[in-house]
Amino acid sequence: MNKRLRQKLEEKVQEIYSKRNDILDIANSLDKSQGSDNFVFGVIVGMMYSSFYYQTRRILSRNPTSNELDEFVNIITNLERFKKK
Repeated sequence: MNKRLRQKLEEKVQEIYSKRNDILDIANSLDKSQGSDNFVFGVIVGMMYSSFYYQTRRILSRNPTSNELDEFVNIITNLERFKKK
């Protein structure tokens, strides 16, 4: 993955992590059931994918390649810090 793109994604992870409580508040207000963890993770993945796609288009002036998408999926699957303790 392009170095600038990876850095932007890492910055986005930090931004999302700093807003974790806001995301949890939204999830709790919408869904009191067991599925709220899935909702929170869905919001996080959506925010990350949007940033990934936008930054790829902005920095590289093209759509992401399948290899870049695979790297992005690897980043998403390793977001342990967002899982509830």
